[in-house]
Amino acid sequence: MTIRRQGEPIADWSTFLSVVQAFKGKWLFRGVLDNWSFEPSLERLCDRWSIRFSERPNVERSLLREFKRAYPTSVATAPPQDADDEWLALMQHHGAPTRLLDWTYSPFVAAFFALNLLLPTEDQERAAAVWALSIDPFEKAFAEPKVPLIPRARLKKRFLEYSKERSGPAFRDVFLQAKPRVAFVNPVSPFRLSQRQVAQQGVFLCPGDVAKSFESNLRAVPGAVARQNLRKLILPRTLLLEAFARLHRMNVNETTLFPGLDGFARSLRHRLPFLASKEVYRFTRY
Repeated sequence: MTIRRQGEPIADWSTFLSVVQAFKGKWLFRGVLDNWSFEPSLERLCDRWSIRFSERPNVERSLLREFKRAYPTSVATAPPQDADDEWLALMQHHGAPTRLLDWTYSPFVAAFFALNLLLPTEDQERAAAVWALSIDPFEKAFAEPKVPLIPRARLKKRFLEYSKERSGPAFRDVFLQAKPRVAFVNPVSPFRLSQRQVAQQGVFLCPGDVAKSFESNLRAVPGAVARQNLRKLILPRTLLLEAFARLHRMNVNETTLFPGLDGFARSLRHRLPFLASKEVYRFTRY
């Protein structure tokens, strides 16, 4: 069953600032369109191809194998073969289907991504949304010495090992090779971070059982989807101009979030109102 949440309407940028500044404790944020559900790319594509949930663990293993085999080591150093959290992060970075769901520690980065998705949409009634998820239920659920969601002693030990050391083999044991699989979700951040993940203050939410939906995994964590721990802020289209201007002043834009020429080129889409309003380059060479 899809997680439903009554969105909190945000009228203007100052309202957004006051709301996010009132969050207490540690939170994660995700910027999407208001009608999106929590669905990683692997789950979404398997749905489109009518691949049954029971087949998805094998599909994921095959995808990992194909990506590792084709990875261009002449261009970039490959992660260790058994560091599957790093491999999945790389796959996610380059657009391959994975079980990972992108989140960020920054509500402003999340707002940028949400509004950036809204900008090209033709539906004038569509709105953007920033989801806010408290870390508190996860910390309570997996606190030492008791990890109730992971009942088997060895698997519990491997989970705690991964949480402390970011061990690739431990990640594989808990998330990819557990028998039987355990339904839960936990924040995941590989030891070696990509430049983009650093720039975006990114973190992944990783489900323990890809033979079930992400939302089923999330519901397995006590309190994770309770209203006080999962909130949805609605950003209307009328906020686009002001929000992008304010975010640009905060140095949150495609140039900074996507380092390199591609990010700069895409950032020019947000310069159109400025360039249209002033003849700043009329007499300059181009």
